[in-house]
Amino acid sequence: LSKFESDARARVQASQRTRLMEGQTQVAAGKTFHGSAFVAKPEKVVFKDFDVGREYHHRFILTNVSLTFNTFKILNLPDSVCDFFEISYEKPGRMSAGMTCAIDVRFRPAVN
Repeated sequence: LSKFESDARARVQASQRTRLMEGQTQVAAGKTFHGSAFVAKPEKVVFKDFDVGREYHHRFILTNVSLTFNTFKILNLPDSVCDFFEISYEKPGRMSAGMTCAIDVRFRPAVN
């Protein structure tokens, strides 16, 4: 890359980093996006009335409802429950607006 291209790239990356860290609103094609970038269907995954030792499985769909590309990261579960859950999905990378990702949650209760 030329010096000009390298400088332009560095400016854009710094601007994007600032936007992500400070949470500036997302603007695309003159439209401003407000709200959560992702919507999960179903909104909550609840495991109740379960039998100890049995495995339960639930799948939910995560949809990028923002105006542009987005990514997500699954955060670690608290230590008190992490041994009972397994979360699996095919990492989609940057998700275009409207793209979905299926996330599977497996629950193996060891105590009631």
